[in-house]
Parts: sequence; structure tokens; C-alpha cells
Amino acid sequence: MLIRISSYCNGGCINCPFVSSSSKEKQILPYKVFEQFIELLGNLEFNEAVFLCPNPLTAPHIEKFIEKVGEIARRTYMVIPLRSVQVLRRGIAEELDEIFLLATDKTEASLAEKYLKSLVSQGLENISVYLGVRRIENLLDNVASFRTILERYNIRLRIGELPYIDLNTLKITNYLRKKGYEVGLPHGYMLGYTASVCFIDGYAVTVLEKPITLECRKIYIDFYGRISKCPYLVGRMSRYLDDIDIRSIRRIMYSRCPIKGNLIDLIPVIDIGFLTGDNNVLIPKDIIVLLEILANMRSFRQACELLGYNPSTYISKIRTLEKELGYKLIDSYKGGNRRGYTELTPQAMKIIKRYRELREHISKKLFDEGYVNFMI
Repeated sequence: MLIRISSYCNGGCINCPFVSSSSKEKQILPYKVFEQFIELLGNLEFNEAVFLCPNPLTAPHIEKFIEKVGEIARRTYMVIPLRSVQVLRRGIAEELDEIFLLATDKTEASLAEKYLKSLVSQGLENISVYLGVRRIENLLDNVASFRTILERYNIRLRIGELPYIDLNTLKITNYLRKKGYEVGLPHGYMLGYTASVCFIDGYAVTVLEKPITLECRKIYIDFYGRISKCPYLVGRMSRYLDDIDIRSIRRIMYSRCPIKGNLIDLIPVIDIGFLTGDNNVLIPKDIIVLLEILANMRSFRQACELLGYNPSTYISKIRTLEKELGYKLIDSYKGGNRRGYTELTPQAMKIIKRYRELREHISKKLFDEGYVNFMI
């Protein structure tokens, strides 16, 4: 579920299309309308609910919106401009699964340090920086400008297009692969985008891109109370609350995306797993992805957070798999000068080495055959 509560932003992001100097132009989605919308959804449940820019914190009673959406969403996210952090209250932050601080240019890195230091001092751990990409050729310079600050405060970095503003598709993962960086398997969705992990000079970032298949299941409501499949279709294929019922909403959500040109009907999707030759034990994709992240991060909790995995669930999965395999995949150490860490065993490193060789081989073959869009 995508929610755009306000038409107005005071964040001052570079190239922001929502900034307005006139308060008369400000439009806020009334809470009663939103409440009716949630009630209309009935027993529908969503993996994610996302409060989008313009700055949702400009809306009165934002706490009530968050509480209401929590009734039907497993995870609740909010995107706010980095420059608006000073109005973020701890009580609001604690009700969200993750807050994405939107920055668009490397010149904002110095501001990030000031604001992040304040947030970390309050004990908030559900903070990340979302680096919105307008010009892909500036991406690596922008990442480098933020990296030192984010590592200092242990803040995650997400990179992607400006959330649901630009219709054009940025092929960020393909760009990074061509630059020689290691891009992992897509591991799910975040903010409604396909999420992959990339290591840029050893630094782990999450790359968010538009889903490149037509299997898109979204519903969107904007500040006027208009309902559509996504923000790109408002004005072309949107309806108001008083002209819609639950059957119409289901049709909207499960309809094929009508946007042509950037989406392709047939996308190669390659899942790499391993089956042991002696006892036919399957080492699945999600475990391989986690092991690869661990090889670089050496923190089980941080690796799980980066992938959106539940740490207790996945430590149990790994221990069960180790029993089936007859050997360990990870070793964890507590305390000491290194404050505890997790590392891969030699057997797990062999698995990752083989996985990377296969991924590189398959990717090269697909590129050589002219495939630009693929998932691996």
C-alpha cells in the first residue's frame, strides 16, 4: 500500500517537484477519508504500507494514520526528507519499522552527520538513508560522500530512483555490474521496489528498482482521496472513494500494469541453489544470499536487517541446515576486543565461491546474448 498524505513539502531536496512557497496550495488527506478507505479494504492484508513524500510529517494527526495502517500491514515505512529530521518525534519513529531519510545529492552529506548523530543519541535504530538517484553517472560519487558518515553511526544506505516520482526506469544494478561491482540476488521487496544488495568497494548498500515484471500488486491513495494502482496512474486511471467498492479495489490491485515501454513480459529469472551430491540436501537461495552478505559484514544481525530477514528465524534455519549437511556454515564469537562477530566456515566459503563463479558465468552469458533486464 502506497500513501501520499500531503501535497506540500518543506524538505528542500534538490529537484523536489513538491516544494511550494504558498500554504494555500497545501492539500492534506483527511483522516476520516483514510479511515473509510482502510475499513473498505476489509480483511485485505499488505506486506508493506509506505507513507511517501511529500513529507508525511506535515500532516496533522500523523500518529493516527500510522496506527490505522498498522491494522492491515505487516511492516510500515515512511519516507521523509533528510532536512526535515528535526521535526521527527521519537514517539512517531518508534511506531514505524523503518524511516527512510531521503537525500538527493552529495552536498547533503554534512547535514546527514548532524541529524544522524541526534537520532542515534535517542536510541533509534530503525533509520536508513535513501539516496535518490536522478543522474546515474553521479551515483558512485554520492555514495562515497555518504559512506564514511553512515558507517560511523551504523546507518544503512538504500539507493534508488526518487520514490514514485520518475516514470523512467533506472537500471542501477546493470550499471553497477558493468562497473565491476558485485550485485547479489534480489531478495524481496522494499517500498514496493525489487531489493538487491550490492557491495561498492566492500560497502553493502541495498539497491531498489522498479519491478521489471508485470506482476505488481499495489494500491495507492493520494492527498485528494484518489485511488489507483500506483502514483504513476493518478489522473489517468484513478477513482474517488465514494465511487469504489472492495471488488473494484481487488480488480485494481490484480490488474496488469498498463504502463508500456519500460516493462517487459518475459524476464529471465535465475535462482541459484545447491544440492549436495551425497545426501541430497538443498541449500536454498535465501540462505546463500545471507551467507554472501555475512562474508562481507561479519554481523549476523546486521546482515539479516539488510535483507529484511528475521534474525531468530534465520539462525534456526541455518542450524537446522547444518544438522542436515553434517557440517557448520557459520561460527559466532561473543565479546572480546572485536565485540563479537560471525564468520563463515571454510565449507561455507567454498559454497559462496562456487555461487559467485556461477553467477558471474550466467550474467556474462546473458549480457553476451543481448539480455539487459534479468534477475539473478
